[in-house]
Amino acid sequence: MKSDCSSDANSLDGANSNQPLSGLSLLVVEDQFIVAVGIEQTFKDAGAQHVTVVGSIEEAWEALRNAHFDAVLLDIRLHDGLSFPLATQLLSDQVPVVIHSGHAEVYHAVELPGAVFCPKPAKPSEIVAATIQAQQMMASKSGEPNSKPAT
Repeated sequence: MKSDCSSDANSLDGANSNQPLSGLSLLVVEDQFIVAVGIEQTFKDAGAQHVTVVGSIEEAWEALRNAHFDAVLLDIRLHDGLSFPLATQLLSDQVPVVIHSGHAEVYHAVELPGAVFCPKPAKPSEIVAATIQAQQMMASKSGEPNSKPAT
């Protein structure tokens, strides 16, 4: 299965495109305010039940201690460091991860197998598609049925 979001956005044109993230609780770890607000709105428009936005690795760890998230979207470079240890732990804990960064390189895919890479800038439909793909990849890895139908 592909691990980037570049062509999966077209698959959202079907019947499930109105609320493809319906009922999900999502965490956004992004330190650029305008980008974070845009992603938050994208997820809400796609039906996410809860969207938590934090701007640092420290805040992300705190959020993860206090709540369960169905998927996490991470920027790689944050003002307090790189998010690789966080991404590695999330993947180990079977939490779907989308890396949304202008700093993602091909070798990062090797370091974070199981994460979906969605380079900045990305269209809202690409971000949603990447989130769905990350969930599907994690579900197939764990042997559980997909929480969302394939689009």
